[in-house]
Amino acid sequence: MARKGKVRVELIGDKELHEKLHRLGVGVQRANSKAARAAEVPILAEATAGAHGPHILALQSKRESTEDLAVVDIGPDKEHWYYAFFEYGAIAHTIKPKKAKALAFEGRKGLVVIQSVQHPGMKKKPFLKKSLLHNKDLAQQIAGKVFLDEINKETISD
Repeated sequence: MARKGKVRVELIGDKELHEKLHRLGVGVQRANSKAARAAEVPILAEATAGAHGPHILALQSKRESTEDLAVVDIGPDKEHWYYAFFEYGAIAHTIKPKKAKALAFEGRKGLVVIQSVQHPGMKKKPFLKKSLLHNKDLAQQIAGKVFLDEINKETISD
């Protein structure tokens, strides 16, 4: 009987469920990982379409999937790190050489060698956040279905 002001809920078959979940072990981690990879698809598709160039990737995070968490990193590859400026914008700043005495690059009229360049800055034009916000509900539905299917494969077959 519950105390006054408290509710007690009992799960019928909780012992059997607990035993099955205990046997799952890394199966839950695999299910989480598979669900995260499935949920990335609509987000990655819109991010790729809205990006300011190619090379948008979705990679399993270096953080290992657990029973509580699976992470997928979506963004530009290492060579296209500067896409971050489109996502977050940039304030006006001076660009100076770090290791050399001057900057050298191909300009409109040939090779330019100069001590520094004044970058005017740029407004943000987010494409990653936009794709995440547009696809959040769909990604959650996909992840939930995949996770449930994977867990059912592990537990129903017993």
